[in-house]
Amino acid sequence: PATVVLDDEGYVLDEDARLTVRHVVLGGRTTYTGLAADLRADGARADIDTSYLATGTESRDFAYTVRHRGRKTVSNILANGVLAGTSKKVLRGTIDLVHGCKGSEGTERETVLIASEGVDNKTVPTILCDEDDVAGNHGATIGHVRPDQLFYMMSRGISPEAAEALFLTAKLEDAALTAPTEGS
Repeated sequence: PATVVLDDEGYVLDEDARLTVRHVVLGGRTTYTGLAADLRADGARADIDTSYLATGTESRDFAYTVRHRGRKTVSNILANGVLAGTSKKVLRGTIDLVHGCKGSEGTERETVLIASEGVDNKTVPTILCDEDDVAGNHGATIGHVRPDQLFYMMSRGISPEAAEALFLTAKLEDAALTAPTEGS
C-alpha cells in the first residue's frame, strides 16, 4: 500500500517570539510538508531546518512561507536532502518582506545530493520585497558527489557506486542522530 503523509503547520509570532522547527522526512511513498509563519511583531524569529531522503519512486513536496511584518525580524529556511532512484522533490520557499518590516532578514538555503541520474529535483525560491531596508538571501547547492571526492575514494579501492552509498549513509545517519525524540 502507498503511504501518503501530510504535515501542514501555521504560526503567528508576537514580539521577540522564537520558533524553531525541524522536519525529518525519511519515509513515505508521497509526502507533503507545509509551513506558514507570520512574523507579526518586532524581533520575531523563525528557523526551519529540514532533512529529507527520497529513494525509488518516492515523492517529496515542501512548501514554506515566512511573512515578515514586524521590524528586525529574522527567518532561516534550511533544507538538506538526498534523492536516489527515480524519486521526485519540489521545494517552494517564499520569504515575503512586507512594507514596514525595516531591518528584517530572510534566508533560504538548500543542499541536495543527487545519488542517481533518474531523479527529478525542483527548487523554487521566491523572495517578495516591499521594503527598502531589508535583506533577502537564497542559495542552492545541487549535485553529485564531487569528482575530487570520487577520485580520492576510488584511489583507495572504493567504487563510484560505493562512494555514493557512503555519502547517502552519512546523510541518513546525520538525520537520524539529529531527529527529535519524544523527550526533546
